[in-house]
This record gives sequence, structure tokens and C-alpha cells, in this order.
Amino acid sequence: MKTTQNKGFTLIELLTVIAIIGILASIVSVALPRALERAKISRVEGSMSVINQELTSYYGEHGSYPPAYGYVNWAAREASFGDMPQNEIFNLRPYLSFIGRHNDQNIYDEFSMSYDTTGNDALGLLEFQPIGQTDAATNQVTFPQELFTGNNLQGEVNRQLGEDMRPFIYIPVNSGQFRRAREYWINQAIHQTGGQYFPPEAANRWDPDGPQGEIIRNVTFPPASYDAYVLISVGPSANTFGVVPDVGDMQLGSNVDPKDVYHILGLAAFFYATRDLNDNGLLDYHFIARTQQAEAEQEYTITAAGQSISANNQLPDPANRNNTGPYIYAVMP
Repeated sequence: MKTTQNKGFTLIELLTVIAIIGILASIVSVALPRALERAKISRVEGSMSVINQELTSYYGEHGSYPPAYGYVNWAAREASFGDMPQNEIFNLRPYLSFIGRHNDQNIYDEFSMSYDTTGNDALGLLEFQPIGQTDAATNQVTFPQELFTGNNLQGEVNRQLGEDMRPFIYIPVNSGQFRRAREYWINQAIHQTGGQYFPPEAANRWDPDGPQGEIIRNVTFPPASYDAYVLISVGPSANTFGVVPDVGDMQLGSNVDPKDVYHILGLAAFFYATRDLNDNGLLDYHFIARTQQAEAEQEYTITAAGQSISANNQLPDPANRNNTGPYIYAVMP
């Protein structure tokens, strides 16, 4: 009589297989998110490069990069609120509309989760980018005056907060004005701290009549042209960490024209986004520099206004100063 013997895995073999599977799963769980992050970063870089090419073409044709939303129009330089309709004083178009790419999500910020870049469920002035109203018959997009004056503004805000992705934040500046603003903020920081240290949130004041105010006293907006800009993505941590300030982060002098607030905020955002205080060729607040090149750990001294003061690369948001930072694409003249 024949006997049969059932063959199977032993307990040790089963435990070995389970252990191997566990190791492989742990490797995948670590490597996959990083691979997905790298792929997103690559696509964000590609989108920013596409936008740069088209903005460069715009610059070649117009002698200036387009204004940002809310900036005073050149034709309204001397106007006051009562002199002209507000839709003629202020630019109410988002920057992508100037290059024919408005509402093109192929070049949006893949790391964004709404138009809110700080996670506070609200929109700051520089976060707001009108989606506009599309005419079904002509496919033309319009940006009505109500988007600035406040009529149905909350409806537009809610619409942006409900979106899945947003365009990159775009900050154009005039480099001559920026150099003066940078000098002002550095000197102001030295004045405020008695030359002891450079605060991360240094670009938090604009007062032409206050200390060091003579540096910016004759800066008027809009400038003759915008010859530099930055594009800012929230990056893998989905936050700008104070690099894009709002009006509540600024101390404005009593004689500052309300029309100029967008320009002043833009200069402050450009200051943070392009900051390289230790002059090592790396942007202090850029995600790649902070996570791959140890820029977030830098402690050093800088020489400014004839004094040596201590500084570091903590982010300007007091609650997140040691975090990863946003992704920044800077174009200088």
C-alpha cells in the first residue's frame, strides 16, 4: 500500500517569507513617497521653465514682465481712489492671462491643495488670483471690477479655497526699487536690534518717514517696468512659511498710500524669496537648499551698514522657522 506525504511550508519558512515581505514593504513605504515627491518636483520645475519662456517672450515684446494682480496700472500712477474707476487703477488680471495660459492646470502648482498657501483657510492679498468668468459662447475670460472692490468677493474667495490646485505665486518687481527696499530692510533691522542680530522677518516695515526711511522716501509705484520676478510653489510641505507675507505682517507708515500695498508686499516677498544673506549662492528659503544642502542650519555673521551682526536662515514665519520652505524659481535682470 502506497502512502502519500503532504508537502508544504514549514513554520520557519513562512516566518522568513513574512519577514522578507515586511522588509520590502518598509522599503517601498519609504522610497515610494520620495520617488513621487521627486517626480512632482521635476514637473514643477518643468512648469516653471515653461512659464519663464513665455514671460521672457512677453518681456521681449513689452519691455516689462506683466504686473501682478492688484498692482497699480501704469496709466493710473498719479490717480487717487476717487479719480478713476478702480478697475482702471488696479490690474485685475492674473499673470497667466497675459501669456494666454489662464486656467491651464498643466502648469499649475502640483503641491498646492487650494489657493491658500499658508493653511489658515483664508486668502492673503498675494495669494488671491481670480479665476474669472468664462463666456461659454466666446470662451473669453473676464475679470470684473467686483473682484477688487468687494462685491461678491467672498464668493470668489470660497471658489478659490475650494479648488484642488492653484497657479504658482508670481511676484514681479523693478530691480532698482528692490535694491533700495533691500537696503532699507537691512538697515532697519540693524536699527531695530541695535546691531545685535538680523531677524528672520526683517521685511516687516515700510515707513518712509521713520528711521532709515530716507532710503525709500522717493520710491513711487508703479515703476517704469518690471525686470525681475519670482515664481513660488508651496513645495512638498504645502506651505510658504511666511515667505509670502500678507498685509497683517507689515507695519505701514501713516502716510503710505493704500494703493501701494500690493507693490510693497511684492517687494517683501521678493526679498524673502531671493534672500542669500550668507552670500553662498544658495537661496536661504528654497526647499532644495534647505533639505539637500544644509542651508536651513546655517548660522553666520553678515556685514551691513558697517557693522557685523549675527544671522541665520530661519524662516520668517515664527511658528515654522525651521521647516523645509517653499520651492522658488527666481529670475533676476
